[in-house]
Amino acid sequence: MLSSLIFIISFSFIPAVLVFAADFSYSGITGPAFWGKFNETCLQGENQSPIDIPYDEFLKFTKPDYISFDDSHNVEIENKGHSIEISKNLSGKLKIKDDDYELLQFHFHTPSEHRVDGKYHDVEAHFVFTDKEGKYSVVGVFYDISDQPSEFFNPIIANIPHGEDKKTIEFIGLSSVLKDIDWLNKAYNYFGSLTTPPCTEGVIWWVAHSVQPIGKDQFFKLRDTTGFNSRYTQVRKGEK
Repeated sequence: MLSSLIFIISFSFIPAVLVFAADFSYSGITGPAFWGKFNETCLQGENQSPIDIPYDEFLKFTKPDYISFDDSHNVEIENKGHSIEISKNLSGKLKIKDDDYELLQFHFHTPSEHRVDGKYHDVEAHFVFTDKEGKYSVVGVFYDISDQPSEFFNPIIANIPHGEDKKTIEFIGLSSVLKDIDWLNKAYNYFGSLTTPPCTEGVIWWVAHSVQPIGKDQFFKLRDTTGFNSRYTQVRKGEK
């Protein structure tokens, strides 16, 4: 039986750098509690992400206009220390109103960054799209450990670099991300931010209902590489 999965789509009207290399981390004096020294928005922003979504709010559905993931060849995988990133030659498209986005890269957080009614999930994947004007759209996927391995994760886990070297994955089945998943018609959305410095606001998140597994061995191999790399949930404007 599959456990729970949540898809999240976001896009920012403000171009922003998504990764600050080794300037930040997830513990100690460079951890999330101190990200404000990298960018004031991380500390003073009024609409920061991730958030804990109340389940009743989670049931208020809306949807994006269009999204597709296609199988990709000769993609690049890189170990960035606090994340595993896959980029280059990726086939994915996203449309929001009149804006067309192309898949730029994707990476993983363990455990999930968003919660629903206080519940974390085991993994959250972020698929980063960009349009010709430099705006970003990010699709997030929550996975829980299952007895059923993930077809999507197989080539990723098999090719994780354990140093700074990059590797090439000859084939990755991106189409399996949306396989048998009716999430496009059911999504929760809110205004938030990027979840890493510079914590840029003006991001629209869509959280959709769906289910997908990650195998136990797959999960532990991923987590052993990335360690804990999730920002804690943020208090929203007007919340206490």
